[in-house]
Amino acid sequence: MHDLEDMTRENALLRTRNEQLLLQLADAKQAMSALAHGEVDAVTLGTTSSTPLLLEEAQAKLRRSQVTLTESHRLLEEAQAIAHVGSWTSGLSPTGTIQWSREGARIVSAPSGGAMPAAYWLQMVHPEDRERFDLATREAIEGRVEIEHRIVGPGGVVRWVHYRGGIERDAAGLPVRLVGTIQDVTDIHLAVQALRTSEADFRLLAEAMPQIVWIAGPDGGNIYFNQQWVGYTGLALEESLGAGWNRACHPEDQQRAWDGWQSAISTTGIYTRERRLRRADGVYTWWLIRGMPIVDALGAVAKWFGTATDIDAIKRGQETVRRSEAMLRIAGNAAKLGGWSVSVPGHQSTWSDQVRVILEAPDGMEPTLEQALEFYPPDFRQTIGTHIEACERDGIAFDIEVQMITPKGRRKWVRVIGEAERDESGAITMVRGGFQDIDDRRRLEDQFRQAQKMEAVGRLAGGVAHDFNNLLSVILSYADLSIDTLRLGDPLRADLEEIKRAGTRATDLTRQLLAFSRQQVLSPQVVDLGKVVSAMKPMLSRLLGEGVSLTVLEPDQIGRVLVDPTQIEQVVMNLAVNARDAMPDGGRLMMEASNVSVEEEFLGMPANVAPGRYVMLAVTDTGMGMTEEVRARIFEPFFTTKESGKGTGLGLATLFGIVQQSGGFVTVYSEPGHGTTFKVYLPRTDRVADESMRAAADASVLGGSETILLVEDEEQVRAVACTILRRRGYNVIEAANGGEALLLANDFPSTIALMLTDVVMPRLSGRRLAEQLATQRPAMKVLFASGYTDDAVLQHGVLESGVPFIQKPFTPVALLRKVREVLDNRGPQHASGRP
Repeated sequence: MHDLEDMTRENALLRTRNEQLLLQLADAKQAMSALAHGEVDAVTLGTTSSTPLLLEEAQAKLRRSQVTLTESHRLLEEAQAIAHVGSWTSGLSPTGTIQWSREGARIVSAPSGGAMPAAYWLQMVHPEDRERFDLATREAIEGRVEIEHRIVGPGGVVRWVHYRGGIERDAAGLPVRLVGTIQDVTDIHLAVQALRTSEADFRLLAEAMPQIVWIAGPDGGNIYFNQQWVGYTGLALEESLGAGWNRACHPEDQQRAWDGWQSAISTTGIYTRERRLRRADGVYTWWLIRGMPIVDALGAVAKWFGTATDIDAIKRGQETVRRSEAMLRIAGNAAKLGGWSVSVPGHQSTWSDQVRVILEAPDGMEPTLEQALEFYPPDFRQTIGTHIEACERDGIAFDIEVQMITPKGRRKWVRVIGEAERDESGAITMVRGGFQDIDDRRRLEDQFRQAQKMEAVGRLAGGVAHDFNNLLSVILSYADLSIDTLRLGDPLRADLEEIKRAGTRATDLTRQLLAFSRQQVLSPQVVDLGKVVSAMKPMLSRLLGEGVSLTVLEPDQIGRVLVDPTQIEQVVMNLAVNARDAMPDGGRLMMEASNVSVEEEFLGMPANVAPGRYVMLAVTDTGMGMTEEVRARIFEPFFTTKESGKGTGLGLATLFGIVQQSGGFVTVYSEPGHGTTFKVYLPRTDRVADESMRAAADASVLGGSETILLVEDEEQVRAVACTILRRRGYNVIEAANGGEALLLANDFPSTIALMLTDVVMPRLSGRRLAEQLATQRPAMKVLFASGYTDDAVLQHGVLESGVPFIQKPFTPVALLRKVREVLDNRGPQHASGRP
């Protein structure tokens, strides 16, 4: 619309200039006509004399005036041709003629000479405009006429003209003729029409667009918004013009948006910003604002045209993708899983960041397939190369586990997965896959297999130990009983003493087997591990000898652990002996206890051990160290690297069993020639140190007269126990199983002071038997015995703090002392044996 107004003003100025020229031309023509007809007054000629001199002078002036008039007429016609403006004159009679200038004749297609009957001119006026033209012409008698109308030329060509004129009057003021101008404004009308059509199309397009469409002035003030703005923001157009953006822009985005706008204005560049706009309901969503400057002929910004596109869904999608990528990255890191690809052909590889982490490769490294295969040992290199080639050639997917060597020399197991990617024609263009660090999993699998093997050996050892315990109970008990019947000098006494010593050694062996298999019955107490080790220092020094320097670090504030003190001393002794044997030429041994916190990813922690707070005992020697193969087998029973006759192979196996049975675990770090470090981890406890619950029975008072119900399914064990007890005055009722014991107890008329029962028996366990008899004989006390393991005793619900228990094999003195201890303990006991 602004362009149309400018064109209209320019046309008005041009018409005014043309009219002035026409008036000057008319005056000049009038003067020359007077001179040509001898109508020259004294003022014009300077005198009334008709002398030849003056006449000649007047004629010279006339010639000069004619030349000037001709030149002016030429210039006028050229100006009219350039401006497409013609002139016309006509008489006052409607039946007269109209005289057109050369340009005017061209515009109206007048005949040669420019004269045209007025009636013909009136017929050229477009029928739809004729009435309006007639009215304007009649009004011209009263003054001036100005009208734009259409004319129909030869061939029916329609053109728009601007017709303007007025009455020319004589000196007396009487109308003489009509004069005026005519201009072909067809192009202007077409341009205006096109502009109007363009503006209408723009508005239709702007209103139909899903985006917000806006126009701003050079300073950024809004001069137009489409209805999308109104519908989204709820702001009326009149309150949006000017600073409409600020009314809807999020406060946090306004400064950023303003800075970007100022930058765009200063550089006349494209304005692009993301900002949040307030919806009619008050919710802010993200929009992309784009603007382009429209510059004038001088390069100055005349206005800004732009759009605003709703990108809230895109932003939310980007955020979702970002979160998904973050979660995928976290999952990849947690699973130690990355991605890779190899181009076909070319063998150029691409790795994800996680693959580089696994390979310990530098950032940005993108090797070829041949270079990537260098990360694998020769025996695995061929395997993975063969699988990739088959995938490239035939599209055969693969999933394999291989070993690789990092640039730092570390060996680790990895899982490599690959599959072919094809183009539209079916040709293989890429091999893509996954790459996962499974070294921890393989290590856990190895640990699990080792644990299974140890468990199988442990079960065998436990079963053998149980049978040995029963046999040893009989052997040791009869040996003791026989020794007591012989005098000191009797030759058989020495033989029986040797039998007893052999039985005792066999007992130690079964205890080691039980300790290894975590099936030894422990008596846990709350102890300070640091103090236990410090108290053993003098004995350890003597054991190690002068060639080994012992250092025991005693830090403060070491946590307490719940362990069997005797068994933990055995652990320390076994570690010391093992270290001494690893340093035949002497060396240094250091022991240190400290508090540690073990996390889930703790290296070396068995899979069945829970994370948490531990007390760690580290024992480090400077001995010969071990190979990886030896280190993997050191806890196996009967495995030893010592010479024949210098070790049973049960020392470290016993240590392993005791620690695991106490809820801990052991790790070993060793390299040949660089010594060994054993780290024993035991769970910390907040309990205070245990106090003795009862005083031990007087060793000199081992007999009694009470009635004892003896329940034992092993006939030999039952027979020897009866003999021991009866020789000391006890009344013994024998039962071979739980059912028989129930019948005997039910039929026995007197008091039964104590029931001595095996824990593990067919059909009815010792615990269940005690529970059933507790209702019949609530005052009866219970002493449990077992040659089975700690696990078996726990399964039968016996091994609890304060529950009377004696471990097989036992000697007569040990049995009598335990029986007397239980009988002398005050108060009744529950069926579980607890007082």
